[in-house]
Amino acid sequence: MKRRSPSTPTASTPITSTRTCSPNGIDPNYFYADLLADQGDYVHAADHLKRALAAPARPGREDADAGRRQEVQQLLDSLRQKHGDQLAGR
Repeated sequence: MKRRSPSTPTASTPITSTRTCSPNGIDPNYFYADLLADQGDYVHAADHLKRALAAPARPGREDADAGRRQEVQQLLDSLRQKHGDQLAGR
């Protein structure tokens, strides 16, 4: 998976507005967590990854959700491995 540059000037605007429309959705929480991780905010990134994992299933999107859950878990595992000291107790 290619990582986006944290210096993308307007990267958070579409993600933030999407999260407003679907604050508990798997996709908005995953992409927002990815952005936060790129910016070094590992604690909040992990929080949003956990929200993504807890997101309700979307009817007709079971395959897409299963794939996204794998991506969410991979990023969360990576954050725990690299930044476990900052995520202790979370």
